[in-house]
Amino acid sequence: MSAQDDASSVDEMVEPEKPWRFAQWFKKMPVEDSMPDSDLLSVVEFDSTGTYLASGDRGGRVVVLRADEKPDRKGKIHYTFHCEFQSHESEFDYVRSVAIEERISKIKFLPQTNDSVFMLTTNDRAIKMFKLQERDVKYTSGFNMSNQKGEPRAPRRVKSLRFPTSETVERVVTPFCKREFSPEIHKFNIHSLMPSVDGSTFISADNLCVNLWDMNSMNVAFQVINLKPADMTKLNQYMTTADLDQETSNNLVYGTNRGIVRLCDMREKALCDSSSLEFTDPALESLDRQTGQSGASGGLPPRPFLADMLRNISDVKFAPDNLIVARDFMTLKIWDMRHQSQPVEIIPVHDYLTPRLWDLYESDYLYDSFDVSICGPHILTGSYNSYFHIYDLDRRVDTLIEASKSPFPSMPIMQANEGSFRDSISRKSLRAKKRISKPGLSALLGRKKKRDGRTYASTDASGSSLHIDPQSINYDKRITQLAWHPDGNAVAVQVELDRLRERVKALCKKVRANDASSKQAQAQAQAANNEMEILEELLKQAKVAKLEALEYNAHSKAELVDEMKRLHGILLEAKLESDEKDRRVEELLLRNEKLQTRNEILSTKLELQQNRYTNLLAEATQKHFDEVQNLRALLSSQKQEVKTSKTPPSAVSLPESKMANEATPHLEECKEPEIEVVTSDAQECKVPEQDEEYDLLDQENKAVE
Repeated sequence: MSAQDDASSVDEMVEPEKPWRFAQWFKKMPVEDSMPDSDLLSVVEFDSTGTYLASGDRGGRVVVLRADEKPDRKGKIHYTFHCEFQSHESEFDYVRSVAIEERISKIKFLPQTNDSVFMLTTNDRAIKMFKLQERDVKYTSGFNMSNQKGEPRAPRRVKSLRFPTSETVERVVTPFCKREFSPEIHKFNIHSLMPSVDGSTFISADNLCVNLWDMNSMNVAFQVINLKPADMTKLNQYMTTADLDQETSNNLVYGTNRGIVRLCDMREKALCDSSSLEFTDPALESLDRQTGQSGASGGLPPRPFLADMLRNISDVKFAPDNLIVARDFMTLKIWDMRHQSQPVEIIPVHDYLTPRLWDLYESDYLYDSFDVSICGPHILTGSYNSYFHIYDLDRRVDTLIEASKSPFPSMPIMQANEGSFRDSISRKSLRAKKRISKPGLSALLGRKKKRDGRTYASTDASGSSLHIDPQSINYDKRITQLAWHPDGNAVAVQVELDRLRERVKALCKKVRANDASSKQAQAQAQAANNEMEILEELLKQAKVAKLEALEYNAHSKAELVDEMKRLHGILLEAKLESDEKDRRVEELLLRNEKLQTRNEILSTKLELQQNRYTNLLAEATQKHFDEVQNLRALLSSQKQEVKTSKTPPSAVSLPESKMANEATPHLEECKEPEIEVVTSDAQECKVPEQDEEYDLLDQENKAVE
């Protein structure tokens, strides 16, 4: 079915005249009257057929609901639990020192091509693709070796052969992660995710860039838009939301914090840093110069910097007939691609909150972001106090509905008697219809509530007034995430629980517990009075003891001062003695160093002298030895001469042995003399003189003769 057929079928099904009613409630039951932050929903999303409804929470979990195949008798769509899985875990980026929360920020279903369901989920950095596959759990029975109870049987009892049978017990859904895209591509938090029509690519956007991904490339992405300046200190504009045209997947639109909407055509050029069309409200161009004046949105904020915060576009979507819907905190603006000079329609949503902008800023409610969902000519957006708006572009009707189990009847805020949005885009052609007050709304809606002498009344584009008291609104119960069923009159909204009410319940429990123990408290009070009397008596005694202690302390203080002075003197004397000892030790050490140096010098000199005398002694010994050898040679020659010469008779007659005996003593005396080396303090060496040697030779000659 084409897109035009879809739009026509939706127009036929959606009838704003019929009252909206509550259909179904999905809630995790709180534990001990408290709901942890991890169980709070962060996103809701339908698939393209409306069969599946997915929700993500702040704990990184995704719950998928499935619609029944056949609606009930009244034609209501009923959803049942399909599966639940953990999509993301909390991580820490050690490179940038940033903690990455597990909160699910976006969920998008991919076009279904088979029985399995594919979906994209993302937190602030990581994008994952999950596959939900249904499979049958089968049970096999009829075995030969076991009975019906599963107990083994003896082989001899098996009489025949039979084949086991398999039966399908139940059908379960198995979710598993099919792709995990690189988290290093995005340097900032991801706020938008949108798949293409064919499901082969998708875009993801953070504050400064938009990336185009291919389903089969997990580590590479093409950067379509990059708004990062060379100097980050000059950054004054960044992206807050983005959307992709689901008819052609060629047009890309994104909104900024300055209230500017830019449209890019990716067919013109690959890099779309400069947009094809730019939509800026003329009233915002002079907003900084105006203070406290009234505008089309129901009044400008009293401070310029608050006005900058109110410009922030929280969501932007493509609408039929070349329209673009942008949502900021105060208004819902509708732009026509063919007229970019000014918005064709400005729908006030929170104009009654103008007097309380400062209170909302101090309570951080001014940072809340509200999403937009579009189905045909109908626009859905959220608000505070569990209310959401449905705006019909054809009938020019803005309907306020309460998201609760027993909501009040739907209330048209503004309505035209004739004409439609497609017939005329001028707001002046509309005629106002007075709103009929409803019972039970006096706490919220009234006739021009006055406070501090001023009248607070909001005015819509047609001139009809909606009087809402901002003091009676519960700002903790707000609807920020919502989705419209693609093929029927059903919307899914995320409602934050009233935490203040939970706190009040807890306090009431404590009060009841205190009331139950009131009697015990009275008895304890009586006992406390008795103890007080005893304590007063003890206090008097303590005062007397205190005076005595003061006197004793004064006396002991004087003694302590004297003792301290004495110890100080002793310490001073000990310090002086220690200094004197240190000085003496230093002198001794210095003297010891000098003596060691002197000993080293003397030992060196002594070693040199020893070497010198050793050399002299060796030379003298060698010289003496040579002289002794010469003397022996001379003596032997003389002996030969005596033998050959003519000897006297007296000498010849003597026996030879006797001569030998007589010459022996003289020969022993001619042996090599012993050299005595005497080392004294003067290191002197005594050597036999030469005269003594000649005397010995004369004695030997005489003995021979």
